Amino acid sequence: MYIDSLTITAFVVFAIAMVMFIKKCIINGCMMSRDNKTGIKDDVEPGGEQ
Repeated sequence: MYIDSLTITAFVVFAIAMVMFIKKCIINGCMMSRDNKTGIKDDVEPGGEQ
């Protein structure tokens, strides 16, 4: 099976893009869970003051 250099380049670019996307999702997932925890605390405090 013959694979030309353009196909190999496309696979490499696709693999790099997938790794970057997965890293971004993991980082954003962790940051979102931390933001949600602080967001819940912030929501509770104003409710307690009223």
